[in-house]
Amino acid sequence: MEQIRTLILLLYISYSTAAAVTNSSGNWQALLSSNKPRLYLSIKYGECLSASPFLIDVEAKPHNLSLPHTFQVTVVEILQPLFIVSIERTDKNEGWSETLIKFDWQLKIGQGGVVYKNRYIKLLYTAISVAYSRSQSFEQCSLSGGKLVDIVDKGMYDVIYNYVATTFDSGVYTFVNIWTAMDFNTEHRNVTQSNGEPGHNGDWNPGWPIGGATRIGVVITVGTKATAGSNVGLRNFSAAQTAVPLCMY
Repeated sequence: MEQIRTLILLLYISYSTAAAVTNSSGNWQALLSSNKPRLYLSIKYGECLSASPFLIDVEAKPHNLSLPHTFQVTVVEILQPLFIVSIERTDKNEGWSETLIKFDWQLKIGQGGVVYKNRYIKLLYTAISVAYSRSQSFEQCSLSGGKLVDIVDKGMYDVIYNYVATTFDSGVYTFVNIWTAMDFNTEHRNVTQSNGEPGHNGDWNPGWPIGGATRIGVVITVGTKATAGSNVGLRNFSAAQTAVPLCMY
């Protein structure tokens, strides 16, 4: 990094709490200069956070709006005591003299779930007594401010599997079925995310996927006890079958 500065900031914060995610917004300003178009800042939150945010959006503008300067802010790394951003001047490919710059930010903090590549993932319910159809699971996640989870790759599958396996109380059962938002094409046998992109199409439960024109939904069968053995992995369910919703924010 060309340059790193640490700022301890007085933050003006407003909170709103959903079922799974805390949102915080604030603003601050600082006199900054750089002899290059890009400047790196290591910024302390100025408050104690219960966990590292999984997402931070930051905008920067000159306090004096008559100045021609425009900036692009990129969050480079998120840690619990601080976060690192790069500020790049975009109106010209050069640095700038000392200028009062105002920053506006929003961050999201998850409560008890797991993070994968800036995606926060959480079980709304952690006991076997609650299960929903596919459409009901979409609704449950929407009501919580999120959406039913998509699985983009093997790494995400492993993170989700381990999170559910160590979090869910299945009672007398050795496994739990978890709804995803992904579709299974029974003709071509491929998996598609809710945004139309390919989804994770591996780690199928032995003997699955199985036939049936209505079996177009994808669940994860997660072993919650060692006795579950190898009878775990992806399965294709019909929309009317029930499982536990897993939400993404």
